[in-house]
This record gives sequence, C-alpha cells and structure tokens, in this order.
Amino acid sequence: MSNLSLVESLDTLSTNLGKAQSWVPGCVEDLREFKGWRHCSADGNTFYRAAGFAMVEAILRKKPKKIQQFANTLREAGSGNSEAKALERLLLSFQGMDNADALQEWYRKLCFDPDMDRALVRGVREASAEHLMRNPQVEVNDMPFSVLVQSSLDMSVEEFVEQRILQDGVEADDYVLALAPMAFGLRLEIIQVEPSGSSRYEAPNDKEGHAVASLLWRPGNFDIFYSNNAAREVMQIQERLGMHGGSSSSGAGAGQRAGASLPPSLLTSRQNRSSARHADEVVEAMRQSLEASLQKTETAMGQQKVQAAGHERKQQEIRDKIKTARLDLEADQALLEDKRKQLAQANDEVNRLRRDIQWMQMRKNGGLFACCVAPRGGDAGEFDVEDDGQT
Repeated sequence: MSNLSLVESLDTLSTNLGKAQSWVPGCVEDLREFKGWRHCSADGNTFYRAAGFAMVEAILRKKPKKIQQFANTLREAGSGNSEAKALERLLLSFQGMDNADALQEWYRKLCFDPDMDRALVRGVREASAEHLMRNPQVEVNDMPFSVLVQSSLDMSVEEFVEQRILQDGVEADDYVLALAPMAFGLRLEIIQVEPSGSSRYEAPNDKEGHAVASLLWRPGNFDIFYSNNAAREVMQIQERLGMHGGSSSSGAGAGQRAGASLPPSLLTSRQNRSSARHADEVVEAMRQSLEASLQKTETAMGQQKVQAAGHERKQQEIRDKIKTARLDLEADQALLEDKRKQLAQANDEVNRLRRDIQWMQMRKNGGLFACCVAPRGGDAGEFDVEDDGQT
C-alpha cells in the first residue's frame, strides 16, 4: 500500500478531517485558495515524507536541472546504502527530462515503490540531523537551538538528534519543522489545522523569498496542499499515468502523535485565525522555557559560588602556609647571620692567639734581637755580641 495518496479535490478534506465536527467546515473554507491536497500515511514519518516529496516536486515543476543541489545534500548527509544511492540516481536522472516527464517519473516511483519512499524519508531525516549538528547555534525565534532543547527538553543537541530526528517512526515536532527546509536551502509554508482554527507559519522564518510548497499539519499527520494551477497540472499527469482513486482512507484521528504533548509552535506565525489564544500559548511556553532556563542557571551559579568559596579557602590556606614559611625563613636567616658573626669573632680570636704564639716563639729563639743588631768589623757575615761582663 502506498504511503502517498493521489492528489484529490479539497472537498474531500472535510470528510477526512471529520465533517461532523462543527469546526471543520469553517476551517476548510479558510483554505479555499488551495484546490487539491495529497494525503500521507500517518506512520510517524509524515513530515519528512511530505516535506521531501513536496520540495522535489516543486523543483521539478520549475526547473528539473536544479535537482542537483537537493541530491548533493542527500548524498553528503546520507549513509550511502543501496536505497540512498538508488534515490540519488533517480533524482539526477531528472536533469535531462522536461518538467512533465520528470514529475511523471517521480510520481511513479514514490507512489508505488516502498523502498524509494523509505529512502526519501531517511534522507530527509539525515539531512535535517546533519544540518543541526553542523549548526547547533542556529536560531529559532531568536533562541539558539542548543539552548532551546536544553531548557525545554533537558537534552543536548546530540541526544535530540538521536532520539527525535533520526529515530524512524518518531513524528517531527515544533522544534524540527524548520530544519529540513534549512538543510536544502528552501522554504516551506506550514498550515496548522485544529478546532480553534488554522494557523500559518513559514519555515525557516528568516529566509527571503516565497515558500516552494505548503504542508497541512494536523494532529499526528502532515499532508501536502496544491494551488489551483499545481492541482490541475498534477491531476493531468495522474490521468496520463492511469492513476485513479477516491478519498483517502485515513480518518481524522488516525496516527495521533505519540508521547507527551509539546509546547505550542515556536515558528513565527504569518496568519493566525485564533491569534489571541495562540499568542497566549506561545507566551506561556516561552515563559516556562525561560523560567526553566533561569532556574538551571541559578542552580549552576550557586554551585559555582560554593566551588569558588572552597577554592578561595584553599588559596587562603596556601597563602597562610607561604607566610609562615617566609617568617620561618627570615628567622633562619637571622640565626644564620648571628652564627656568621660568632664565627667571624672566633676567627679573629684564633688569629690573635696565633700571632701571640708566633711572637713568643720568636722571643724564645732570639730571632727578634738578632735581626735588630748591626755587624761590627771583622769577617763578613760574623756578628760580635758585646760582653755584658757576666760570666
């Protein structure tokens, strides 16, 4: 069974949403600018399937030769398995076709080949993940993505990629919608339909130019909208291919989004039929996100203050030890200087005693008198010592 329906008249949307519900007719009436829509099976992959299919379809309707960039993005981010390579070959083959032939081949492959459908979903998931990993600070409503998922979901970017983007069967949420068109350098219009009315967003909201395609976002499901000209063109191709079918078999409540409810959309609203309630929800979500972020920041700052106080105590202990060591060193130096003085005095005393001993030895040996008496006549070298009359 195909995961993509044929393009149908917008009249069938009321039946699909549940015509008996009072809000459906008015909501559908607000969407009369569109003449057709294509349903995507609610299997947890509808955003990636709808976004990928619609972006390729838009390129082929305008200029098939420009499909090269889309194929390059898939290849650079992809795993390179056989299905991914088959999808890349299919996309590159469109460069040599005219618009109608390229579209016809695209519909034939994606509507009837489950392997090609699976490769497209996986490729768009991988391209979204790769773009976020390379640009973790990309902003959504003036808030870096890394800060957004950390404060709102208590996840790192790596955890978010593994659990919310690359996980097959996990439907895209508000945080992811802008990543796929960003990765491919395109822009999508997201039309959210709910009991309170319809709300319109553009993803990414900071990219210049018009959206290349419009997606219908309802609980647990994403479908594709077609303008008057696009619907007529696609239906003609479907007729040529012999594609015929009735209304989509999925009910309005099929494929409800699994897991806990997420905050209201964080994309920028371009037109909101229920602006007051929606604005309150957005403000409340942002308030809760900022409060959680503030609480975490205060906790982290408190921990850092405790660590800083402990570090300061250790530094003071070290400074006290250094001061004590310096005083001990000064005392040791003073003691050493005193010892030096005592040693110098002792040396002086030793030298004095040594001179006294030398003097006494000289007197004992008569050396001192001998050197002071001059020689008298006689042989040279002989001395005559005068007799003092004593015997």
